[in-house]
Amino acid sequence: MNAPHTLHACRRGFTLVEAMVGLAASATLMATIVASSVTLQRSFYWSADYSEQSLAELRSLDFVTRDVRGARSVTILSSGEVLTFELPDAYSSYDTHGNPTSAPVTPAIVRGQPQYGDPANPLVITYYRDGDTLVRQQFVSATVQNSELVIARGIKSFQAQFLGGGNLVRATVTFQPKFREGPESEARTALSAIAAARPMRMKYDDRGGGGGAP
Repeated sequence: MNAPHTLHACRRGFTLVEAMVGLAASATLMATIVASSVTLQRSFYWSADYSEQSLAELRSLDFVTRDVRGARSVTILSSGEVLTFELPDAYSSYDTHGNPTSAPVTPAIVRGQPQYGDPANPLVITYYRDGDTLVRQQFVSATVQNSELVIARGIKSFQAQFLGGGNLVRATVTFQPKFREGPESEARTALSAIAAARPMRMKYDDRGGGGGAP
């Protein structure tokens, strides 16, 4: 009588070569995942930094256009780098930072136009670039208070000009994006805003230079 056959499962481990190939493939896959994650994170940082810088420049242009619309007179340095406004003083008191601490005064109506405060003592607002910052300087003639506010950083240039001989002012801010990761970008981005003001006195100041308050 024949003895029953016993079936044994064929068991065999990985050879050294197979193990090394598998390890190399795993290492390559892991390195690809890590590199992709780093690239994605840097791309996110770059996008966030660029967006933050753009918003800062747009904010600075909002400041300029607001002042243009309320200005009684506008003066631009011949280089275009310094922009000065005279605005009616609509408040009676300010803090040390130039912020009004009173309610707006009641205007007097003269020939159908509102007049705030003393026309001989206006607010004098000056925009200029100091290094890589854009500064808004405010001088309150009535109280002899001077204050400065940095409204944007990373500025490469600031230019203002009149358009068409009318009451239009264009302000252009150029910045060079700076990123937390990687080299500084060589590309520059320019943002412009054009604002119309009520009838006002406009002139170019023939003084040269720029980069500081007049």
